[in-house]
Amino acid sequence: MRTLPIAIACLGLLTLGCRAAMNNNIVLLERDLRLQEDEIYHLQACLEDAQAAREATIRENEVLKQELAETSRGGPGSAMPDADLRPPAVDLPGSRTPSRSRDVPDLQPPTIELPEPSDAPQVDLMPDD
Repeated sequence: MRTLPIAIACLGLLTLGCRAAMNNNIVLLERDLRLQEDEIYHLQACLEDAQAAREATIRENEVLKQELAETSRGGPGSAMPDADLRPPAVDLPGSRTPSRSRDVPDLQPPTIELPEPSDAPQVDLMPDD
């Protein structure tokens, strides 16, 4: 008769042990679900940002296409064919004469003198792999 209370006590402890292990699994699953939910919210925010950027790019392209069409048919903002494309003259401080009356300086590219080839052997800086 003494074995019956021991068996019931063991069965109770065994049930509590299984329940404790099941609680740990539930806690782990809930944690994983929260992490996945956070990741979903993050990805949704990234998607909304990308869609907003796409819409802004589409609107910008529309505006640029309209400006191009207006420019090509001579609408507002188009350049006059015989307009003076030179930048406006600027009076520099300390100059004796205004820059409008000054002659444009004669700009020449510099002369580059290359050294004579030598008889020294060529050194390969990039070794073959």
